Amino acid sequence: MEPPPRPLLSRPYLQLLLANGETRALITRPRLCKEGSDCDMILYCQTGMEVQVECA
Repeated sequence: MEPPPRPLLSRPYLQLLLANGETRALITRPRLCKEGSDCDMILYCQTGMEVQVECA
């Protein structure tokens, strides 16, 4: 059994199970919108994919 992968630069990441395989995504700091009620963050995946997550 392999040891778990080390975090990239000691930053938080998510392990994602996708239809075409498994990848890790670096979690960025949430950004608040001007009203302060909503926020978003971008996940940067090892595959090169970027995912924008909106928080309500």
